[in-house]
Amino acid sequence: MLFGTAVLKLASLAAQRKFFQSPDPVLEIPMGIVLTLAAVAELTLAAVLVSRRFGDRPAGIVLLWFTACSAVYRVVHGFTSGEPCPCLGYWPKLLFQGTQATNVVTVGLLALLGGVGLYLVLNARRNST
Repeated sequence: MLFGTAVLKLASLAAQRKFFQSPDPVLEIPMGIVLTLAAVAELTLAAVLVSRRFGDRPAGIVLLWFTACSAVYRVVHGFTSGEPCPCLGYWPKLLFQGTQATNVVTVGLLALLGGVGLYLVLNARRNST
């Protein structure tokens, strides 16, 4: 899933150049840079999770941290701009044609990521005892 959201962000950069040159309302740097950095973080996190190089507990903690940072950004973005978070790039605007559907998908993905992170942390604790 992290790989897919990273690909959506990177593919969006080529699709809507003007949108991604506009400043991000939260960080006040170009939206393209914000989404590129987020995509790199997602790809890195996905690689760490797939590699199984670390145990479930550290992987779950990192996934929960990433999910919390994403959720905070999404909330602050909503308050500062009044528009849906561009967390999935530009494609949701084209596919869903509405802010409500985009919000539902974004919140659903964040809840799923958080749930997986929580499962990894709790499952590691249970297996260690």
